[in-house]
Amino acid sequence: MSSTEQDILEPTNLKLPDVVEGDLAGQVYQEIREAICDFRIAPNQRLVQNALAAELGISRTPVRDALLHLSQEGLVQPARTRGGFVVTEFTPHEVLEIYDVRLALEPRAARHSTGKHSRTQLAEMRDTNALIGDVPDQSLREQYRLNQRFHELVVSECGNRILIRMLSQLWGMPSALRMYHQQLTRNDAQQVIHDEHESIIDALEQGDAAGVERQVRGHIAAARQTALDSFQSEGA
Repeated sequence: MSSTEQDILEPTNLKLPDVVEGDLAGQVYQEIREAICDFRIAPNQRLVQNALAAELGISRTPVRDALLHLSQEGLVQPARTRGGFVVTEFTPHEVLEIYDVRLALEPRAARHSTGKHSRTQLAEMRDTNALIGDVPDQSLREQYRLNQRFHELVVSECGNRILIRMLSQLWGMPSALRMYHQQLTRNDAQQVIHDEHESIIDALEQGDAAGVERQVRGHIAAARQTALDSFQSEGA
């Protein structure tokens, strides 16, 4: 990935629904956010309000609002030259930070949740994981939502509301979504995720707290390594 701003305004391949209902700026924000996180819009690519509005066939105001929102999240920053914004780079250091926090919190929370889930919660884990494994053509946002829901269920009965809130906030970070895309660069990534989730559910159903902690730790560590390997293969 280049560390210099790309001066050419490249097409972004953005697309809004044929019929836009409700908050237009919010939908523009979600579309640009997802395109940045799945790298359809590359790091260091320059984004200009007028060009984006023309590409989307809408007025400049919702685009401006969306870019300001993205700037507040740190996904874009003001361009040093020629105006507009530039997409922030995504670094291996960010991957390490996110996964290291998860490794510090999530396995222990899963251990403390063991034996406390209802049958309904365990069934929802199975159903959610089935969707993760069976629908490979979902959007990145939907894949991520399902994965987040699965992990929320696993730690939901740990008894520590602050810890649950911290993990939820971590999942909400845009860097976490970009990281998830890096994890999916493996051809078999979705199947691997599905199979590892199944092992976690099995351990939960058996009431094996140590096994749950071990499975969750291994799952997160493997995802961390996959994301880092993806960076190395790209020469990041």
